[in-house]
Amino acid sequence: MLGSFNDEGVFFAKKIIPNDLINGLLEEIITLSQEEKTVRGGQDDLFSAAEYSLLELLQSVPADEYFALLRAIKSSVWVRQIATCSGVVEMARKLLNSSHISQRGNPVLHLTGDRFQLSDKSLAAPWHQDWPALRSSKRTLVVWVPLGGAENSGALKFKLGSHKAGLIKTSEIEAVYEIDPDEIQKYETVQRGVPVGDAVFFDSLTAHSSEGTQRLRMALSFRFEDLSCDEWKKRKFTSSHIDGIEKRELTDAEKNIFS
Repeated sequence: MLGSFNDEGVFFAKKIIPNDLINGLLEEIITLSQEEKTVRGGQDDLFSAAEYSLLELLQSVPADEYFALLRAIKSSVWVRQIATCSGVVEMARKLLNSSHISQRGNPVLHLTGDRFQLSDKSLAAPWHQDWPALRSSKRTLVVWVPLGGAENSGALKFKLGSHKAGLIKTSEIEAVYEIDPDEIQKYETVQRGVPVGDAVFFDSLTAHSSEGTQRLRMALSFRFEDLSCDEWKKRKFTSSHIDGIEKRELTDAEKNIFS
């Protein structure tokens, strides 16, 4: 396992996320995105119900309110439990070959789907590496956990072995540090469906991308850093993730919250 991961930069883990954690998060998404707080239409499939609820919310509230809910969802305790469940942490330690690991940044919630676009710009991500946006330990591991819709075209694409090239030249920096496809043409492309309960572990230098989908594909991602990395220690464990408090005066509205 460790040998193939070191060669390819990607590992597909089967049935590593407990079903109750996925279901708990989906139920929370449904509850928070519906005014009536009940599942509508007798939906049996939780992911379909979550898709329906989020779509209705997107179509009925201002964009800033929709994005505020998405930010709240990714900070849910359900998300934290998924990111730190025993199977995931054990696998991260094995793949990083380190007993000393950390999670500096917050989890990310990824959505693709034609009906969820707010502009002509696709929600799919072009070819990119994650490390330039993280800048943490040299060996940083990314974990991608689908909540639904990743069984086929909703799955990520990977360039096997591309992590060995180190930092690859970027052509544009917008939502991600985009890579010119010509820079990674020589690497084999792999796209494998990822059922709910599975997860993909990949090196933060592994080039990857996603496709646009008609229906919703929703996933979480989070990262593990190697605290025993000597090079990172020399950089005083710096990271692009900012730790600190917001140094500004309270507004009058904030002061009145507890009145």
